[in-house]
Amino acid sequence: MRRLLWLTASMVVATASCGLPNSNNFVATNHNDDRFGLSQTTAATTTTAPTTTIDATTTTIEQATTTTIASDLVELFFITSRQLTNISTPLPRSPTLSQVVAALLQGPPSGDLGAGLRTALPSLAQITVTSEAGIATVDLPPGVFDAVEPNDQRLVFGQIVLTLTGRPGVGPVRFTLAGEPTRVFRGDGSLTKPGEEVSRDDYVTLLSNSPEPPTIAPRSTDTSSTSAG
Repeated sequence: MRRLLWLTASMVVATASCGLPNSNNFVATNHNDDRFGLSQTTAATTTTAPTTTIDATTTTIEQATTTTIASDLVELFFITSRQLTNISTPLPRSPTLSQVVAALLQGPPSGDLGAGLRTALPSLAQITVTSEAGIATVDLPPGVFDAVEPNDQRLVFGQIVLTLTGRPGVGPVRFTLAGEPTRVFRGDGSLTKPGEEVSRDDYVTLLSNSPEPPTIAPRSTDTSSTSAG
């Protein structure tokens, strides 16, 4: 019993020593006596991720530009042996008759295509051609036949007529010499009247797939008439 009383008294004393203070005045905390470091401000730490810059690579692909030039295949007639044969050569699209005659004056092409071919047309001859109502008019310069063999004269007209009548819209052909109507040789060696029109049919006998025509030497008077008009 004494032991119990002694323990009870001890507990009362301990409780009294741990009670709230009797004074109503609060004691301010001394900031300088901050034993736990609560007054310290911790600065926020920001971690910045490194910036990675990827250089864009520009790739330029050069495209090959192909320019296609439109062209037409034109039949030009040249001499093989003592007859005429045609070859096809490309010219600019829808060539004029003057362009066709200019290509004819250049003679056969080089290489296999022109092998064994020749022309009776003087390469420097100033030949002009016009067309009206389907009729082609070919004007020959003076002296055009001075360097042409007599037997080649009909081949000259054959080359021109067969080439021109192969073009769209061209029917008969008439010839002038220095602007004046002139006579020409047909394929059989006969002469026309001055300014008389000739056609493709007048020269088919000169084609290489036709029987070779006989050699007819023009008479001196005929040659003179042709050369002078």
